[in-house]
Amino acid sequence: MSGTHLILNIEGQNAIATLVRTSGSSPAAQTIGSVTNALHAPRSDWRAIAEQVNARTLVSLVVPTEWCASREAPIEPRDWARSENAIRELVDSTFPFSSSEAHVSLIVLDAHTTSPRTLIVGAARARIEPWLDAIPTNLAAGAIRAVPEAAGLLGLGAQHDDACVIVDPNPAVGASMHRFERGSLVSVGEPFDSDEVEDVRALGGRVMVLERGVEVPIAGETVSRVSFAAGTAMEPLAAPGAVRPFVGERSRQARPMLVPAGMLAAAIALVIAGVWYESQRYSGALERVASRRAALADSVADVTAERDAALRARDTLEGEVAPTIDGWRPILPTLREALDALPDDGFAYRVRLDARRVEMSGEAPRAAEVLERLDASNAFTSAEQTQPISTVPIRELETFAVRAERTEATP
Repeated sequence: MSGTHLILNIEGQNAIATLVRTSGSSPAAQTIGSVTNALHAPRSDWRAIAEQVNARTLVSLVVPTEWCASREAPIEPRDWARSENAIRELVDSTFPFSSSEAHVSLIVLDAHTTSPRTLIVGAARARIEPWLDAIPTNLAAGAIRAVPEAAGLLGLGAQHDDACVIVDPNPAVGASMHRFERGSLVSVGEPFDSDEVEDVRALGGRVMVLERGVEVPIAGETVSRVSFAAGTAMEPLAAPGAVRPFVGERSRQARPMLVPAGMLAAAIALVIAGVWYESQRYSGALERVASRRAALADSVADVTAERDAALRARDTLEGEVAPTIDGWRPILPTLREALDALPDDGFAYRVRLDARRVEMSGEAPRAAEVLERLDASNAFTSAEQTQPISTVPIRELETFAVRAERTEATP
């Protein structure tokens, strides 16, 4: 797709020309001229641009967003040719002009998923055709195509990012944003939401801002007008088959006396389309929010079930486990009382302490002294020998095996 491309942007009644030379994936772009009141300008005003193009130059006429109406449809790109009637019906039923009065472009959304969708973009034929006629009249160029501004998004390299949001502070239609996810363009013209943009940035996503000559409410990589024009030229290479240029029935040549009426109809269509575009943009956003909410319904149900299970566990802990724990008595102070019953020269073989009693066995200079000390303790009562006393001659000590009940005074 190397070669020379002329990108012609429409700003009001003026034409801005950017020449893009592509070689592989490295475009070189520069603005080569502009024409004021381009549709009525003499050929001499086009001369600076005409000198830079030839019969091999591909011309892309970029149709302004404010001229367009758009609608998403669950149509896969492979079905475009078979869906002409469905597309016409959608344009007739939802756009502010009929399909016979429109030129229609198609853009692939979710291209890298198993269920790609189509963004249908329409513009009034009366707006586009005068420009398509003016180009061959004033330029000896090659092929001519008309594409929506959104086509340029596909040539900016966002396909290489896991997530990217491109903010468009277009003063004609209000700030909007376009989103890429996992290499696919997933939405075009969503209402600008600074929180959503910052969420993308916080997750390591890329934020770009189109240069429109107005103050931008958020920081990001600036995409100059020349860079965006280069993106339009690179779109067929970066996303082959993702955009079908505007096509539509060409009207028969109007008689001179009908030209003013045609211009008036075009102006009316532009006003209607602008109002419709703003309404449709928010309508599409609401539909996407509803779709996401439905997708989250199962997750919300799972979280609700886990919350209910946690509440039941808390009630069990508070109603059953807590009273039991509250009835427990500390064991270490009682164990210390038991071991204090041993004389300094004595030691224990074994100590068993439970909620009701203590049992100890060991050696002491006088076994009866262990029994006496247990009886004197506030922690125990009813101390008794459980085995006969014997002597260990080698250590000159007596063996003992005693048992005592724990008292109510035990803390």
